Amino acid sequence: MGVNVNQTANDFTPELAKVATSLRLESRHAIPRPELAVAILRELNSDYERLKSGKFSEIADEWESFCTTLGRQIILKTGGREIRGRAEALNDDGSLLLRTEHGRLEPVIGGDVTLVK
Repeated sequence: MGVNVNQTANDFTPELAKVATSLRLESRHAIPRPELAVAILRELNSDYERLKSGKFSEIADEWESFCTTLGRQIILKTGGREIRGRAEALNDDGSLLLRTEHGRLEPVIGGDVTLVK
């Protein structure tokens, strides 16, 4: 997992600056990395405990509510393939359901997603 924490606009190349951001740019103030790491670890631990107690659907509902990718056209790079389509939903196992440009609904476990503008 990678997070651009305190990068400024000048830290990005002109091409990357068109699509990249950081927590600092979005919040308009520097973010203390140790505090951020603690907050992330607490959330991960909380989700892990809920997962162990069989509450995956709660976690999936939260993920879906925050996911800005759903309903959007994307390019997915995974396993040496590039797949274009629409991010439809999260599957019961947490995978992304991608409706390909050929109409197939494919579950995707991991990969790099780029939003199509």
